[in-house]
Amino acid sequence: MVFLAKIRKAALALGFVLSAPVTMMAAMTIATEAHAATLTSIQVSGNVRVDSATIRSYVPVRIGQNYTQGDLNTTLSALFVTGLFANVTVTGTSGTIYIAVVENPVAVQVGFVGNRKVDDSELAGIVLTASRGVVSESLIAADTQRIIDRYDQIGRSVVVTVDIQSVGENAASVVFNIQEGDRIRIETIDFVGNDAFSDRQLSTVIRTRDSNILSWLTKNDIYSEEGSAIDSELLRRFYVENGYADFQVIAVDAVFDEARGSYVITYTVAEGPQYRIGPVSVDSTVAGMDGTTLRGAVHVVEGRVFSSRDLEQTLEDITVRLANAGHPFATVTPRANRDYANNTIGLTFIVDEGARNYIERIEIVGNTRTRDYVIRREFDLAEGDAYNRVLVDRIERRLANLGIFDDVQIAEQRGSGPDLVVLVVRVAERRTGEVSATAGYSTADGLIGEVSLTEQNFLGRGQYLRVSLSIGRNNRNLAISFTEPYFLGRRMPIGFDVYGRQTQATSTRPFSSTVYGGQIRIGLTLTEHLSTQLSYRFNSQTIAGSTNTNLFPDGTTVTSSVGYGVTYQNVDNVQNPSRGFYFNAALEYAGLGGNNSFLRSTLDTRAYIPLGYRSPLTAAFRFRAGNITGIGQNVRVLDNFFMGGDDIRGFADLGFGPRTDDADAQAIGGRTYWIGTAELRFPIPVIGDLGFRAALFADAGVLTGVDGPLPGPTPFLDTGALRASVGASVMWASPFGLIRVDFAKVLAAAPYDIQQPIRLSVGGTF
Repeated sequence: MVFLAKIRKAALALGFVLSAPVTMMAAMTIATEAHAATLTSIQVSGNVRVDSATIRSYVPVRIGQNYTQGDLNTTLSALFVTGLFANVTVTGTSGTIYIAVVENPVAVQVGFVGNRKVDDSELAGIVLTASRGVVSESLIAADTQRIIDRYDQIGRSVVVTVDIQSVGENAASVVFNIQEGDRIRIETIDFVGNDAFSDRQLSTVIRTRDSNILSWLTKNDIYSEEGSAIDSELLRRFYVENGYADFQVIAVDAVFDEARGSYVITYTVAEGPQYRIGPVSVDSTVAGMDGTTLRGAVHVVEGRVFSSRDLEQTLEDITVRLANAGHPFATVTPRANRDYANNTIGLTFIVDEGARNYIERIEIVGNTRTRDYVIRREFDLAEGDAYNRVLVDRIERRLANLGIFDDVQIAEQRGSGPDLVVLVVRVAERRTGEVSATAGYSTADGLIGEVSLTEQNFLGRGQYLRVSLSIGRNNRNLAISFTEPYFLGRRMPIGFDVYGRQTQATSTRPFSSTVYGGQIRIGLTLTEHLSTQLSYRFNSQTIAGSTNTNLFPDGTTVTSSVGYGVTYQNVDNVQNPSRGFYFNAALEYAGLGGNNSFLRSTLDTRAYIPLGYRSPLTAAFRFRAGNITGIGQNVRVLDNFFMGGDDIRGFADLGFGPRTDDADAQAIGGRTYWIGTAELRFPIPVIGDLGFRAALFADAGVLTGVDGPLPGPTPFLDTGALRASVGASVMWASPFGLIRVDFAKVLAAAPYDIQQPIRLSVGGTF
């Protein structure tokens, strides 16, 4: 469609070029003077709205001066260019210039008919013809093309005709008649010249996709030159990250099939050889920071496959180390020594003091909603500080990771002095608000509905707000969560959570419960990847109508606790991680008032390892553990850890762990647990492009320990046995969230556990 649009543009331009001289010649009468004449007067006729003095101002000579035929031609051209007139005649005789005009009509109404895919308000913002504005053929032609271009952007064919109706003297009504066609799809995307990576692997790198059953929702099957340029850059980055430093996209060919209304896109690439790292060294001229001192910040290792990601991380870490040591102007330049015979790249990192450039000012462009300070606070630099491009690149990545912008670019411009730099931050706002309504069904609570409002950039301040309300036959929940990512101007996230829940007794819940409470939390970012958290929680739970008072006695339990945690994370993608490490250790102490006292500790570690540069396989490992110990009292059953099918697949919710030895077989949780998981993840052939992935997994763990003896005659079962399972999972990153189906075979279980070989879950992964 873009190709057709270019043809239409060229035809319009050619028509204008060919018709303009004819129109001007027809409109212009040759002056009678063969030579220059003295101008004595200028006569204007035919104008209604445009003042005569305004028209006379376009004559390049004044009364008493000589004029020539060239001056008449100049006047004619200047008046036509204004777009105010449908016709202009300029003649000169006996010292008088005569200007006769026919004014273009004024639009009293501009409307659109037949458009369903693009709203009237959006089209009104695209066209330049507007109410009370001039109606001209050139303007109408340009507006028609603008409408066609907009439909090109959403992948639709369109035919636009224009009706101009006179509604009075020198006034007209303009109606754009729009005939919307079918979606213009991308039939296939092919790659030529690729040997190291398959077409399927490369198709997961680019943003554009073949048309499929979900394209109406994802809108990622629309061709554009801009999109192809972005995809070409993504391909280049992918190859260079995997050692192909000579990679190039030779050509991108887009062939449109008129009969099928679709494109065939072909990327022709030249991969070149794969390089490995040769000798690595650091050569520093900075006092007190020799190569040995800086060697610990080097992430490239001799013998490994060359990776631009490791190179960029090395540049950043060396620069940060130099800046922290008092050398903000120091520059790090990688010098590559290619050995074409052995396909290696030796690297020497040259460290110099560098030129003393300073940041004169920081300009922010494109933030129509987000406040300037939300962007500025991500800068470790300010006006007057030393300029260092590596640190600026880190800030650019940090802004992109906020999740509130579609695009972030920081460009540098020359300042008012030779040592001054102006940083221009260009951002493209993203829609960050979300309103959702969901429904579900459970055997205990029947039909459950939830309505939630989430805003990741509340009032343009970068704050997070979520309000949710859920109602079921036997429960009602209300929760409000708010986070301010910067407190007191520092990278210290602070927030609160407030909640209230009411549940009625059911066949699986032998009591009614009313819970209300909340927590206040504050964090501190220590490094780019390391942070700490401190929290205070207040929780009040009232149990009534219990049919098992031994386990769940009636009354109110008030828990007042403080918590502390440490988190380290360098995962590449939170939604679909393929490399990196996550670690969280947390401790909660309850006993600051209230009538509940315990110490709870938890540990959660995760690791993601890509299995080879050619392989789409990712190995994922997770280990979790926890313990809760009563202080001066037994741990309540409701404060125990409860585990199920989301923890060790193959078991039902609350399906394993200590349980009452009676007809109810009530799960009572455990004081101690550990769970380990290993997964091998990979995209599913044929439908992997639709967001489908699969995994082979093995889970194992233990949940044990109940404070006792429990009050009353209730016995319980707790063997402390190992639970284990293996199986396969199918995951779909749908537009509605992650949907996962697990097929599990339990290898080890206690006789009283409840197994569930097939499980469907929505949301949540590790």
